[in-house]
This record gives sequence, structure tokens and C-alpha cells, in this order.
Amino acid sequence: PISYTGASYSHTLKRYGCTSPVDWVQDAKTTIPSALNIGSNGQVIGNVEADPGVYKVILKSSGTSCDPVSTTYYLPVKNLLPAAEAKVTDPGLWYEYRTPHFDTDPGLDSFESSASGTTPTFSFSVAEDEKYAIRFSGYLDVPVDGGYSFQVGTENQSRLYIDDQLVVDHWMRDNRARIVWDDFDSELGLKSGKHKIVLTVNNGNYERYNLYGEYPSMRNLFEVRWKIPGTTSHVPIPQSALFNPGSFSALRPVKPTH
Repeated sequence: PISYTGASYSHTLKRYGCTSPVDWVQDAKTTIPSALNIGSNGQVIGNVEADPGVYKVILKSSGTSCDPVSTTYYLPVKNLLPAAEAKVTDPGLWYEYRTPHFDTDPGLDSFESSASGTTPTFSFSVAEDEKYAIRFSGYLDVPVDGGYSFQVGTENQSRLYIDDQLVVDHWMRDNRARIVWDDFDSELGLKSGKHKIVLTVNNGNYERYNLYGEYPSMRNLFEVRWKIPGTTSHVPIPQSALFNPGSFSALRPVKPTH
């Protein structure tokens, strides 16, 4: 897993092919980033205090049922994305709606809408036709520093951006509802505070209420999930974490990280 400067990190190393417990020790030739520790059971844990980069760590493992072996462990370290200087207090999201749908992904900036307004959360309820596109935009209130994982579950084509970075890409060519949550999962390191969030949803290659019978569980599914630091599973992003900027153009530009 990716580690982030100034954030806690936890990862368990595994040695395959050994039936007995394995002891891990750090090779004398390499050092790990400051404040990280490697336990004899392979647990890498601590608060990362290191410059961005990829750290090469050589570890040795041994056990009663396996020969000692050296393992090269690459630890990527990235900066957390800073929060926006936005003082928004209105709950919900701004949406823009258009019909017909897009034949190709419009990207972040090209979206000619026929209607717009506010909505409490990501929802199909603003759709007025069977062939349409919706862009949701707003701020996501991040509670603590650390790595966040995002998932999008929808019967339609979709792309999720956090701070202008594409984190979930579900713009499948044939627009089918063949979705496995883990296949559309991406992690991003975020500082606590408000972060720009944009989701584009495109429905066009079939009627929304006539989905493929082999995927009945996808009917009308539309959910954006996150996994926050210190938790083990993804949950729907709560409405309390979404804030409405009043328009897409009102979203503040994202500051560069360098």
C-alpha cells in the first residue's frame, strides 16, 4: 500500500510457501523511513516522516519450515493532497443535467447542461429522461489525514474526480452494468478538510429500467463509497460530508502539491 507523509501506515508482510511462523528482520544495508517499525511478525507500522519517493527496503525472513530468504520491499511515499480554502456551509451537491447523453467522456470542464440545481447527495432522482448525463460537484469534508479509498457503484458509465484527479474510472465502452466493487477502487492521500469532488454519470446505451437480467442487483444502483483511515470496509459517503458550492464554476482551483 501507498504511504503518505505525516499519516499513519500499517501493512503486514507475507511469506508464501512457509507453514510455520516467519521471523522478519531488516537487512543492515537499508533503512526504512523515519518513525516506521517492522516487527518480527512482518507488521510494518508507524507514522510516516519521509520525503516523497519510493524507498527500497531489504528484509530477511526465516522459519522452521523454510529457508532464509531476502525480500525487496518497495515502499512508495507520497504527499497528502492539501484541503481547499473553501468556506462553504450549505449541505449537498450542485448538479448539472443534460439530455441527450455523451457519446464520449466530456472530461472535467466541458459540460453543456440544460438544467441545474441542488441535491442532497448523488442520486438518479434529478434525471428526467432515459438518455442523459449528470455532473455532480461539491466539496467532500475529510475528517482526518490519511489514505482514502473510493468506489462507485452504478449501472451507468461514470468517472469520479477528487481534487481534479481521476480516482475511479468506470467509463466502459459498452456501458454495461458489469460491476465488481473492487475493480473500481482507488486510493488517494488527503489532508483533513474540504476537497473538491466531481462525479460525471452518463446513461445512454440502454433504457434505465430494462437492465440485463443477469445483473438484477444493479438495477437503479447508484452509490459512492469511501473507506476512511482506521476502518476496514467501504461505506456510502454520508450526506453530512458533502457541501454545495452553488455552481461548478464556484469550486476553487486545486493548488499544486509541489
